[in-house]
Amino acid sequence: MTKEFVYEGKAIYFLGKAYSLKIREGGNGKRVRAERLPDCFLVQGSRLTKERIKAALEDWYIYNARIRFKNRCAHYAPLIGVTYHDIRIKNQKSRWGSCSGQGNLNFNWKLIMAPEEVLDYLVVHELCHRKHMNHSKEFWALVASILPDYKKQERWLRDNENKVLIW
Repeated sequence: MTKEFVYEGKAIYFLGKAYSLKIREGGNGKRVRAERLPDCFLVQGSRLTKERIKAALEDWYIYNARIRFKNRCAHYAPLIGVTYHDIRIKNQKSRWGSCSGQGNLNFNWKLIMAPEEVLDYLVVHELCHRKHMNHSKEFWALVASILPDYKKQERWLRDNENKVLIW
């Protein structure tokens, strides 16, 4: 028997937009699956628990974050005049992103909840570290040359981190 209900909790965010969460329990498979519909997130499967619902949503977010960050890095790297080695999507408690000396770019998967402009800012920020491994005047000038309004995105991150980092 299939049961369906809308979860009356906090909003689920994707690219800065709030969605409700619909739960559909039923079926005989062990897999729990999440998907984004036009007006809500749907999690469906059998033997649903809060942990399994959260895990399904997290898997969905990580998968979509990987695609989005790869596409945005491929877009911005030539504009900045840099290359990178690998893109990793991580579950970081307090960092949005990082860039290693070997050219690996790391991004917090929770950023996929933020607006696209914020993702672009983080991508540009980390790619600019490929030229300047510091936060010097030259680094910030390079960031500003690509995204003149980057301070607006920094402000959004500061003001909204509780929406994104609380999971």
